[in-house]
Amino acid sequence: NGTDFMEGPGASTMSRSLINLSGFGHGTQMTSAAIRTYPKLQFIFVRIIANSSSGARLSTTEGTIARALDWVYKNKDRFNIVSIGLAQSHHRLWSGRQYCPTSQRNSEIIRKLLYSGIPLFVASGNDNDKNRVSWPACIPETMAVSAITNQTISRYSNFDQNLSDFAAIGEMRVLNAGGLVTSASGTSISTHVMAALWTQTRVEFPAFTFQETLFGLLVL
Repeated sequence: NGTDFMEGPGASTMSRSLINLSGFGHGTQMTSAAIRTYPKLQFIFVRIIANSSSGARLSTTEGTIARALDWVYKNKDRFNIVSIGLAQSHHRLWSGRQYCPTSQRNSEIIRKLLYSGIPLFVASGNDNDKNRVSWPACIPETMAVSAITNQTISRYSNFDQNLSDFAAIGEMRVLNAGGLVTSASGTSISTHVMAALWTQTRVEFPAFTFQETLFGLLVL
């Protein structure tokens, strides 16, 4: 619409031809993984990566993510939002510097969401680093999700024994735009599996407190 923000039906929609360019199909695949986990799941799509008129992927910033999360917080009651899945990560952006530098704005909105009962599930990253998870999974208030293969941490998955909160299946048959089935793997899948399981638990056991839901998923 000529601005840097659009809200409403169809606002995050792309044409099928553009979805298959520059990694935009990732969102379709992760939606499919979440629905396979919990078929009754209802979505609100928030697209944080813009595209040029030719379909090229444009850069985003911490401020973009904070703005998206702030929208979720402001609309949580309107849409009965109970979980967020974010399949974005940066691992070597701050190599040799502070482990997890982040803006105060991001930390504050993630904390506000968590305290309101809405966890942010984030991919730990696919760099085969068993000592460090990627940003923003390294922010303590997020739910950092690693991948498992055959009941152990996947070879490709990042993991931090102090910051990793969950581990879930990281390989799945998923759908691309147009319905083509393909195989996908990574902590992005694990993230959306956990977000879907959290939502299912909250829907099916509404009397559970946040801590009871957390405990239930930890022992699942």
